Amino acid sequence: MAQQVATPKSIYVQTATAKLGTIAQTLALTGSVVSPQSISLSPRGAGNVQSISVHVGQTVRANQVLAQLANGTAQAQLLVAQGGLASALGKMAQARQSINPYTLALASANVQVAGDKLQTLMAGAAPAKITQARAAVSANAQSVTQLNQQYAWMKSSKGSQALALADAEHALSALKSGQSPLALAVTNAEQALQGLTNGSAPQNVAVTVQQANATASTAALQTAEGNLQRTQSNTSPQGVAVASDQTTLQTDQQNLVNLQGQLQQAEAGNGLSATVQQSVVSAQNTLDAIKSASSPDGIKVTQDQQALAASEATLTSLQAQTPVTTTLQTQIASAETAVTNAQDALSSDQAAWNAAIAAAQNQLNQASAAAQTANQNAVTALQNQISAAQEAVVSAQGKLAADQANWTNAISVAADQVNAASAAISQQNLANQGKLSILQADQSQAMQIAARALATAKAQYAQALRTDEQAVQMASANEQTALQRMQATLQKAQATLLSSRDNLAALQAPPQPSVLAAAKTAIAAAKLKVEELLHPKNQGTLQALQGAVTAAQGRLQIAQQALSNTVIAAPFPGVITAITAQPGNAVTAAKPIIAMIGTTLELQAQLSQQDINQVHPGERVLFTLPFAPSQNEQGVVASISPVVNPQTLSLTVTIAPARPIVGMASGETASIQVVTKSDPHAVLVPTAAINSQTGAPQVYLVKNGRALLRPVTLGATQGAWTEVLAGVTAGDQVVTLGQTFLAPGDHVTVSNVIARASGAVTAKPSTSTSANPSHAAAPHKGKHHKGKHHKGKHHKGKHHKGKHHKGKHHKGRLG
Repeated sequence: MAQQVATPKSIYVQTATAKLGTIAQTLALTGSVVSPQSISLSPRGAGNVQSISVHVGQTVRANQVLAQLANGTAQAQLLVAQGGLASALGKMAQARQSINPYTLALASANVQVAGDKLQTLMAGAAPAKITQARAAVSANAQSVTQLNQQYAWMKSSKGSQALALADAEHALSALKSGQSPLALAVTNAEQALQGLTNGSAPQNVAVTVQQANATASTAALQTAEGNLQRTQSNTSPQGVAVASDQTTLQTDQQNLVNLQGQLQQAEAGNGLSATVQQSVVSAQNTLDAIKSASSPDGIKVTQDQQALAASEATLTSLQAQTPVTTTLQTQIASAETAVTNAQDALSSDQAAWNAAIAAAQNQLNQASAAAQTANQNAVTALQNQISAAQEAVVSAQGKLAADQANWTNAISVAADQVNAASAAISQQNLANQGKLSILQADQSQAMQIAARALATAKAQYAQALRTDEQAVQMASANEQTALQRMQATLQKAQATLLSSRDNLAALQAPPQPSVLAAAKTAIAAAKLKVEELLHPKNQGTLQALQGAVTAAQGRLQIAQQALSNTVIAAPFPGVITAITAQPGNAVTAAKPIIAMIGTTLELQAQLSQQDINQVHPGERVLFTLPFAPSQNEQGVVASISPVVNPQTLSLTVTIAPARPIVGMASGETASIQVVTKSDPHAVLVPTAAINSQTGAPQVYLVKNGRALLRPVTLGATQGAWTEVLAGVTAGDQVVTLGQTFLAPGDHVTVSNVIARASGAVTAKPSTSTSANPSHAAAPHKGKHHKGKHHKGKHHKGKHHKGKHHKGKHHKGRLG
């Protein structure tokens, strides 16, 4: 019978075209958004909040009024002080010269002015203030409306976060559809292995024919075959070693995952010891106890305030009595002295209380700083442990590869023993059995290659599936975070609107009784002055009267300062970042109620000492922010700190954005890429085409329908593309999928179905970053040597692991 020549089988692959493009080497840094100007504003005195004129996120001018404390008492005290000064000056003038018509007319005019002030108060607030309050209500209402519209847009399907989630879900659905390149690779591998298993493959048919011709065997051959089976068994020493290596690798990988979880906990601030946490809680409790009105200092201040109020009430009552007698004047002077003493006691005790609060606050700050230091030390220790765990994983992978090679070699030796035993049989059996041994070896090799190819294809598909599922989860979490942040901003704006409405209502309400009482007191003082001019009396020596004037001037300055202290204004132009009080709240001078930052924002990152020569002021920088992770922003290196942080052994790099960015907020993290080198004429191939099986990178080219294996020299990697310095030219067709089934010279058929990384990319890809460029290739499986039969030996390819370069991560960017 004539022997039929089998037609060479063509292998289906996918390809892409090598192209010219721009790629840049970058240094990756992680930084945060900061403002050069930041301040927390506190009242300059205790009181109740009357109104807050701004809301969180509002831009303010320098010296713009941000909040107003209730000032009725301060205004009354100012009127009283003004009246006291006028009285003292009048007495001084009376002592220096006798009464004249002009002085009497002036005193009478003061009575008229005081009466006019009282009528003004009775008439209500000035229309201008009410108009201003109404404008504030309108502006705050407009802000709430705009935030409601933004919140509705974010919740709709057109929001940026919703679109990102939809894109991630679409990618996952496409992968699960069964028509993706990875799914087709799994199907092809399963069909190849099934053909070898069910006997329909040429190798199986040939083995069956030769087994029918092999009619004799010897005890030596059976012994050798038994030894081969035992060597191939998982219970053999080599198999046990491989299983042990696999267990060790799994243990090391799990340890690495556990350490990474602990690092995430520590970075989130949850890794502090109970002692450190207790110290912070204890310091906070101490501060709260001292700040409480029921503390010893608080009780003293309350008692002083009560004593001062009683003294002032007594003085007011005496001053209102008529007629004015010598005894009454003596009582008034004594009452004034009591008021002064009560004020001094209140000031002294208030200062002591403030000092105690400041000391407790300092202790809390120290405890918080110690907690932050302890947490940073824990993070550093976990990072070192993770590095060691990563090295252990790499070591375990290397040992597993070595023991797998030893096992393969032992199987090859056992197969050689089977062949040697076969040589001792008769001439006829030798010929038949020799052919059978060769075919069995080819069949075993083909099945092992097919099994490994199937395992690799399934692993790649599973990894891609996990990656897409994680992308969907991350996009969903980002959408929820953005909605929660916008909802919080909306709630704060609504609270500000309610506050401005309350302020308007307060302005439209009748004047407070204390203000009316002060105005009436001013009228009484002015009338008393007229009475004293009409009936002058000896008020003491000129020196004593001068002292009374000086004291009255001091009280007036104190009253003016007290009234000024009820206003909180912006010290510089900026943006409100926090408001911790509401109208009606009682506040103290030690507690900030408004925080703000300047309008200029910049980035700060930490640069290791090893990378100091790679970054220089003026160099171009790319960075992304959490709310737009796919949008690259431009910036430049503004400055590099000349001092190394002794704790982190790093320097602070300050980066200035090239333009103002809407949505950029202080405190946000930023992913930063400093461009250290750029090549606009690089030859680029898809990273998936690179194979590092033999220890040096290679790619398969397709020329005239055949696969050609070409060694290459690699440069930087950017996402899905890698720079080739030598071995490939622009326009070459490189294999991106299916190379695990190829051997040099194989016939190939190109089928670029759903080719994501095909040569159809004509525009420059968007800039992004990736990990170390030289080791991203998939493992290359064993070669199937066609034409030649290597008797008894099973040649398997080596699996070279990629090295993990620590410290510097030189990354690429496509132009």
